[in-house]
Amino acid sequence: MKLKMTALGLILVLAAALASCSSSDKSTDPRPHGYTGIFGISYPPVGSDAEILFSAAAMGLTLGVDHLRFSAHWDLIQPDNADGYDWETFDRKMRFVRNNHLNLFLTVEARGPDWACGAARNERSCLIDDPEAFRSFLTELLKRHGDDIAVMQFGNEMTSPDFWVGTVEEFTALNNIFYDQVKALRPDMPVALGGFSTGALRIFAACSRGKDLPIPMDRELLTGAQVDSLCATEYAQIIDEKVMYLVNEASYDIIDLHLYDDPEYWPLLAEAIGEVAPGVPLMVTEFGGPMVSCVNSTDDCILGWTENDAVGTPYTQEYHAERMAFYMETLKAMPVERAYHFKLLEDTEPGKVHDKSALYRYTGGSIVPKQPVIDAFVAHK
Repeated sequence: MKLKMTALGLILVLAAALASCSSSDKSTDPRPHGYTGIFGISYPPVGSDAEILFSAAAMGLTLGVDHLRFSAHWDLIQPDNADGYDWETFDRKMRFVRNNHLNLFLTVEARGPDWACGAARNERSCLIDDPEAFRSFLTELLKRHGDDIAVMQFGNEMTSPDFWVGTVEEFTALNNIFYDQVKALRPDMPVALGGFSTGALRIFAACSRGKDLPIPMDRELLTGAQVDSLCATEYAQIIDEKVMYLVNEASYDIIDLHLYDDPEYWPLLAEAIGEVAPGVPLMVTEFGGPMVSCVNSTDDCILGWTENDAVGTPYTQEYHAERMAFYMETLKAMPVERAYHFKLLEDTEPGKVHDKSALYRYTGGSIVPKQPVIDAFVAHK
C-alpha cells in the first residue's frame, strides 16, 4: 500500500511520528499514558515508514487513542531456515510502538515458514510440525520485544477453515504450546484466545445458548423458523463443538471476540461466551460496520443484510457516524476490557471485507478523512 498525502498532512504526520522511524532508543515507559478509555485501532497500516507516519498522526493527533493491534508473521521473519532471522520490518513496527508509548495487542499469525510446516496449509495458516522451532521463534520474539507487548495471541478466527487449515484439536495443541512458552518467558503476559468471529458467535449464541437473535447468512437475514432450521444442521453443530472444545481445552487468560454490523445483539454474543467461560475477561480486537455491499467502486455501495441496515439503502458517512456512536456506547456498556476498531484506512482496492468500516478513505489517490465518522469516534471514545 502506498500512501499519498498533502504537504500539510505530511507536516502533521512528521511532527507526530518522526521519532518512531528515526530512533531506536528504548523508552523507559512503553505503557500507555493520557488516554484512559477502552478503545483502540486494529491493524493500522504500519508496513512502511509512510504508513507509520500516517498511523501515528491519525491515532495520536486525531483520534487520541494509544491501544493498537497488529501481527507478527513468523513466515516473514524466519523464511528460509532455522538459523537466521530477518527482523527489519518487524523492528520498525515495534519502534513505532515503543517511541509512541502505545499499548500493543500482538497476534502471532498461525502460519509458519514452509520449512516448519507440514502439507496442510492455506493462505492464512499452516499446520506447524516443528514445535521446537516454534518455541525458539517465540523465545527470540519475546527476548527482543517482550517489554513492549501488552497482550499476545496465537492465530485468528480459528473456527473458520479460511483462517485455520487444521482441526480444532490441532489448533488447540499449538495454542497451548504458544501459551506455555510465553508464560515460561513472561509469566505476567496475558494470552488471549481467539478471536471468535462474529459469524461463529452468532450461531453459537442462537443455536447452543438459545439467544433470540437473527443471523445473516448468504446475504439473507434468517429469523424464527429459519434460525431453527440452521441450528439443526451439521454446520451449526460443528461450530458449537469447536467453540466448546476451545473454551474447555485451550490455555488462555482472555477471550477475544470480533463484533461487526449488528450491535443490537453484541451483548447477547458476549453473554453466550460468558456462560461457558464464567469470569474470563473479554476483549474485542475487531469491531466495526456497517455491513455494506460495494460494486465496482468504493462510491457504489449499499447497506447490507443485517436487521437494521436495509438492503438497497445507499451508504453515507452520516449514517456510518450514527452507527459508530451506537457501536461504541454498546461496547462501553458491555463487560469488555478493550475494543479495537477495524479499520483505520480503506484498502486501495474497492470491495474488501469491512472496507466501509474504515475511518479514512482513498479519493483520487489521496487519503481523506471520513470526518463525520471520525468525529463520532472521538466523541464516544
